[in-house]
Amino acid sequence: KLNRSLNLNKSATEVYEQATNCPVAGGMGKIWAEYTQFLEERGRPRTAQKIYLRALVGGGGADTGPGVTDLADQDMLWNGFLRMMQSLRKNPDLTLEDLKKAVGKEHLGQSVTPADSADQIQTGGAPVPDQPVSSMPSEPPKQDEMEAEDAKRPAKRSRWDQKASVETETVRASSIDAVAGVLVATSNNMPSDIETLWHARDGGSLPSRPEPPMFTASPPKLGDPSGKDLVGNETALKILAMLTAKTHDEKSLGSALLDLCNACWMMTALKEEEIVKAQDSLEKKIIADREAMEVDLDARASVAGGALAAVQQANEKERNSFTAQSEDQRKQLLAYGAWEFRKLLYTQQIILSSAKLPGFEGPTVDSAVIV
Repeated sequence: KLNRSLNLNKSATEVYEQATNCPVAGGMGKIWAEYTQFLEERGRPRTAQKIYLRALVGGGGADTGPGVTDLADQDMLWNGFLRMMQSLRKNPDLTLEDLKKAVGKEHLGQSVTPADSADQIQTGGAPVPDQPVSSMPSEPPKQDEMEAEDAKRPAKRSRWDQKASVETETVRASSIDAVAGVLVATSNNMPSDIETLWHARDGGSLPSRPEPPMFTASPPKLGDPSGKDLVGNETALKILAMLTAKTHDEKSLGSALLDLCNACWMMTALKEEEIVKAQDSLEKKIIADREAMEVDLDARASVAGGALAAVQQANEKERNSFTAQSEDQRKQLLAYGAWEFRKLLYTQQIILSSAKLPGFEGPTVDSAVIV
């Protein structure tokens, strides 16, 4: 959302690439569909075609399979691919079967492309010349190709040349939701390698919260407003440069970054409140259950008669069992809270890394990096 609202399309593309290459989120058809929609809205159908091919048939190598394996998601992507090709070729009669055949031929290594094969089917074997979309291999789009494609468009107005023509991109709510959806899907699914690193740190002990925490209730006391005594001179200078930077339309980038950090702080506060409420609820339940148990035990002892000693012994065992169960419940809640804060840290690292905030280069469990 931040990347699209600030017109940082390069960063948004990087977010989509990270999501489609993620071992967890990369198999979700919705993310690939949103990626292709994003590219189509930017007027980049050639790159969108590459993404469709990566999702549906893979990179073309022997060891590379399709990015999406769910049949329902594949049907959705095939229909989107067909719609795009029908629109680009101005050929509404192109069928899904024809498109699949053309893609199959190209994926087997023949010099026939989905677009050109569709033309040959509809025009008796002669491809239509000078079409705006050409064959593209189903490998991930390279950054230099993206930049070259962007360079063909009219340049946006420089702040130093107010007479130049303005070429801006319309930010749609659907596009903002698409990028936000990618971040949500990525951040809600902690990769197995990150979980493994946390388990390795735990060893045989009970899981604990990440220390030190990224956000606390009160801001740290700084000897210098730049924060250099906390993060160092180099990082402090990078942060100040981002806070004072402006977008191409002279909007402040710093205010958006501060809002983003404030949102991450709020996420921590809400999670802390959630865990505290869960702990209070558990303690109240334990107290209520203990009181109810004591009433039952007293009633049992009152009618024990000559077997009072045996009943009292049985009651004591039941009390000890209840105490042990209560302690297990507390430990389970502590472990749950620890993993919730670990997932939250992962989410915040994904968000702040996506915003290119200095010091954040993706998820990590290293406390030296977390600091």
